[in-house]
Amino acid sequence: LPTKFLLAILVYLAITISYTLAIKFIPVFEMLWLSTGFLIRAIAGSAIIQEPPTGWFIVTVGFGALFIVSAKRLAELKNSYIKVTRNVIKKYNEPFLNTVLTASLTITLLTYSLWVFEIHPHSVLAQCTILPFSLSVFLYAWHCENGDAESPENLLLSNNLIILTAFATIFPLLITFYL
Repeated sequence: LPTKFLLAILVYLAITISYTLAIKFIPVFEMLWLSTGFLIRAIAGSAIIQEPPTGWFIVTVGFGALFIVSAKRLAELKNSYIKVTRNVIKKYNEPFLNTVLTASLTITLLTYSLWVFEIHPHSVLAQCTILPFSLSVFLYAWHCENGDAESPENLLLSNNLIILTAFATIFPLLITFYL
């Protein structure tokens, strides 16, 4: 395994352990820390395929992760009146989480577009993935607004429209990578 991959694994373990022991109790910081964990996973994947990530890719993944984390927190907050939740959720309010969600959604869409134009400046096929990618993100945000994003993995793997738009994003990108 590449040394960079092993280093990423060690950093990810440190992030996970520190989150579990202390950071999960600190509002705002805990969301950023979780997002960093997702970012380290993407960097580990880049290390495995021995392709360094671009700056736009890193920003897209980081803010995409923050979008999902903030959506989860918002859904947890909305559902906290129905069931018991973690203490940190009670320290948030809807306007703040909506602000984080909107900002991270905007940055994710913008940087994804910049990433596509950076790596495939002449591929209309790759550039056309911006629309289904945007639709995926907006569908996720819509489910969040309805309080359905408390379990991101279940939502992402069970919603046929999100799966379809994700496929419509990934498939053309794979074609352009291998052409």
